[in-house]
Amino acid sequence: MSTLESKVAELKSITGCLGGFVSRDGVSVASSLPPVYDRARLDRIAANVRKVAALADKSGFAGADVVLRYSKANLVAMPLGDGAFLTLACEPSASIATIEALAGVAADDLREALAARASPPERAASPVASAPPPPAVDPAARLDDLRATALALYGAPLGTVKALFIAEVGPIGELIFRSALDHWVDAGPIDWHRAAELRDVLAAEIDDARSRARFDAHAVWTRTSR
Repeated sequence: MSTLESKVAELKSITGCLGGFVSRDGVSVASSLPPVYDRARLDRIAANVRKVAALADKSGFAGADVVLRYSKANLVAMPLGDGAFLTLACEPSASIATIEALAGVAADDLREALAARASPPERAASPVASAPPPPAVDPAARLDDLRATALALYGAPLGTVKALFIAEVGPIGELIFRSALDHWVDAGPIDWHRAAELRDVLAAEIDDARSRARFDAHAVWTRTSR
């Protein structure tokens, strides 16, 4: 077990903490959670935490902890800096404030362990003459344009999908839907024939099998017009 993983595992000793994982740039790098929380699931959670934290930053809460509440467990995500987060799964009845305080003590050790994992610097290539780089494109502005295009073309079905999803997962569904929509518009042409890709991403976030089947089978996914 690496130093980073052992330090994450030590956090399970906190009363009410079921385990946790460390992520960097939306990708999990060390976990003390049971094997059922595989890499793919942890990466989805890490991506959602990163999105929620970015929204918090824009709303004036830069560097704040993120708490996602579910019926079976709460997730507490604490920023470690440089795009890294410590995310802990906690019992619903556990004291969030106590867990944040105790985990915060270990934050410096986790940062040091993350730094030790950093890849060695790449050897610099020999300088070569090149043309001036093209003007930079603001990724956020590009994504805003793509999202606006999707809503202009498919506002009605997307509104239905959003309402259905929130009804299944609760208020956090609004943030997850926005994240999934951003990924969908960025991954390919904005065409309802690709709606199944959006459906599959959202359905994976619905824990209850019957609710997930109901969401999958809704008529909105089979429509061909706007």
